[in-house]
Amino acid sequence: MRTIFRTLATLALLATLALPVQRAEAGPWFPPYWWLDARVVLVPGTVNVTVPTGYYPGAVGYPPVFGSYPWRGLPYFWRFRDWLTYTYTGLFPWVTYWHSFYWDPDRTGYALDLVTLADELGGSFAPLDPDVLDGLSVASHTWEVNEGLDSGSFSSLARIRVADLPGYVASLPGVDATVLGEFVASKQFTDLMEADPNGEVFVQFSGPFRIPAPGPLALLAAGLVAVSGAVRVRARGARRPTGAAPA
Repeated sequence: MRTIFRTLATLALLATLALPVQRAEAGPWFPPYWWLDARVVLVPGTVNVTVPTGYYPGAVGYPPVFGSYPWRGLPYFWRFRDWLTYTYTGLFPWVTYWHSFYWDPDRTGYALDLVTLADELGGSFAPLDPDVLDGLSVASHTWEVNEGLDSGSFSSLARIRVADLPGYVASLPGVDATVLGEFVASKQFTDLMEADPNGEVFVQFSGPFRIPAPGPLALLAAGLVAVSGAVRVRARGARRPTGAAPA
């Protein structure tokens, strides 16, 4: 037990001393990643509809299209909440999937929203139907980070060919080879290319936005989790009966 307390005290001290260095270093807080903001059902109508979308803690999913996404923003970037106001005047209802791709060069955040259809039986994403492309209009798309740390809005809705997405992403601020590589290798993009490279999707871009830096408490919490796991493993090992060595 004394060893555990000494370890925790050391972690707390190191975290406190390292904070100024953390803020001064260049580089991202977390690697780029995808999140599915919302599954939006477009119903024909001329009245503006507002729906909450965004990036929240915990696992989300609309099986069988996908399971859950890795949560790479914790413990400091824990919420990207946004509100989408749109009008849809197409002839038929459609279920659309609104994804966000996040990256943070120099610890400054950017987000690209991608709007697609999906094969809900086969579990793959697909380009938009012409009915959606011609009938969807976004009146506003606003966001906030961590309950008001920062706020802003997305660019206007842009219609783009699937095969042109890598070139579009490469032109965005803060996109390097690593960010582009993760985008191109993602399920979202590979599904779209397999479905139809000449199909079209909608995109919206936003950034930069502020990302809170991890402080001593965040690092201490990570240390507590690590030590707790080590203690549980040690305890299980102590209870395990000793078996004969293999021949």
